Amino acid sequence: MLNVATIAITLVAVGIVASIAREMWPHKTAAAAATDVAPHAVENWRALVASGHRIGPVGARMKIVEFSDFECPACAIVHAEFVAFRIRHLNDVAIIYHHFPLDGLHPYARDAALASECAARQNRFEQYHDVLFAAQDSLGLRSWATFAIDAGVPNATAFDTCVSASDGHVRVNADIATGRAMKINATPTLIIGGLQFPLPPTPDRLESIWREAIATPIRQNHDDN
Repeated sequence: MLNVATIAITLVAVGIVASIAREMWPHKTAAAAATDVAPHAVENWRALVASGHRIGPVGARMKIVEFSDFECPACAIVHAEFVAFRIRHLNDVAIIYHHFPLDGLHPYARDAALASECAARQNRFEQYHDVLFAAQDSLGLRSWATFAIDAGVPNATAFDTCVSASDGHVRVNADIATGRAMKINATPTLIIGGLQFPLPPTPDRLESIWREAIATPIRQNHDDN
């Protein structure tokens, strides 16, 4: 659920990433906008909706499956865009998060994913996810426990024990295996309405997809809730 703290954190994140957005993510450039890479169908997308971490209402008409990496600058940019998008369409949009840390590029991404799973055990995945993206430049400099405090994880001892034991590795490894089976090789990778997008849609295109989603009869959306 979006709250004042989440919105405030995200506004900070927007300020941090806005200056690098044009350099770090292709859809911000005119050249990329001129190259329309067609999305392709994904057969198992409903299973992906069911198995990921849901951020947003269960009955959302528009569900965005995301394979992401907490240390990826482009993922932070898209996260900020998603929060703004969800604020505009609060009851209609849900993000379904799957882990896909790029170990070769981002040395703290896997540990961040594992820590987020420990937060999820205390029903604080969304909050921890938001804090990690807002403080992305602090990954590796702060302990996972300090992020947990910011995310309101209630039982610090249980969180620390979970992190020390890497208890989230089953979920994280399963997401990675799923992504590899789908030949995902970059983050963020998005699947919307059964279509996998090689590049995240521009904000304008995202709005167009949303309009199509809410025009679809409700009975056609219940089979993936």
